Amino acid sequence: MLAGLWQRRGPVDPAAAAGYSDPGGPVHLASGEEQVGGGRGGEAPAREGTAMTDPGESSSALEALREERDRLAGRLQRLEQMLADPEKGQNAILYYRLRGIWSACHQDLVVLARQFRQKYEGESGSAQREAAEADRLALANRLRSASAEEKRLRGEVQRLSRELHERQKPFKVGEKQTVTRALADAERQLAAVTKRVAALRHEAAVTPPSTPRAALSVSTRRAINTLLIALAQHYYLLYRDEQVAEMALRAARKPVEDVYFGLANDCLALSRKARELTARSRMEENRQDAVRRRAQYLHGRLRYADDASAIPVQKSAKELPTRIASGDEVFSNFGEMLEVNVLAHDYWDLSRALLP
Repeated sequence: MLAGLWQRRGPVDPAAAAGYSDPGGPVHLASGEEQVGGGRGGEAPAREGTAMTDPGESSSALEALREERDRLAGRLQRLEQMLADPEKGQNAILYYRLRGIWSACHQDLVVLARQFRQKYEGESGSAQREAAEADRLALANRLRSASAEEKRLRGEVQRLSRELHERQKPFKVGEKQTVTRALADAERQLAAVTKRVAALRHEAAVTPPSTPRAALSVSTRRAINTLLIALAQHYYLLYRDEQVAEMALRAARKPVEDVYFGLANDCLALSRKARELTARSRMEENRQDAVRRRAQYLHGRLRYADDASAIPVQKSAKELPTRIASGDEVFSNFGEMLEVNVLAHDYWDLSRALLP
């Protein structure tokens, strides 16, 4: 539902949309029995492939399964009785329609959060791979240069050694001392370079290719969460008529046999309204702009427990403006302010979509 709309409207930078700046790079918006060994004294050995279990544990597990079976059978019986009753049956039908709305809205939040995270981690991971490859190439260049220097010095040591020990004609005055000093100096340089080459080879051998895992910065996670909260508010307003959003919250928190939305005719009317709002949601064309403006509005009002927190404190999202005027950069035209906190009431299971 939401993903297709985002894709049609084109990419958006959520950090910029929510008023955040992130030096780590932009996030673009695109479009949820232990086994015991063989027998011991007096016990029959277990068959191959068969686990020996404690009889007490097996009895407890079997009893727990029976209790769960009885509980589910009881629920099924109550549901059948509910559906057989014309009044209660319409409540059950409305219940599952509301659960469908809730699940669709939650899935949009989860998909959107995943798209943000994967997009950012992909871009950041690519940058880190490039940096790791640059480090690897730099190490290879240092090793190649040091190896070439080692080869040159080794040749120089061999040349001076031959000149000192294999020379046929006699040395001039002071010439032998000069060659001896040059040989000693070349040998010291060779020893140092050989040590450096060994260290570089060890570094290259023990350092595995990096597989970076990008970590989202606090500012990026705050920007993403702000947009998710804005989207949750937008969905509340979309399903506000006839208290469909509030009824969806009840349906999400209670089993079907514990809900009551009214008489059969009331439930039929509410089902029609729910279908109408769902169709309106699917046809909505300006959702991206509306959510972006709402995120910009929230950015100036959301508060956090500390500098490391990415999820705002609940009381900072206690008010929900029904409308934010288009093009109003100071957000002075909000329409009605509702005392609805989608963060505190966890509308659309928002908490499961937010990035910690």
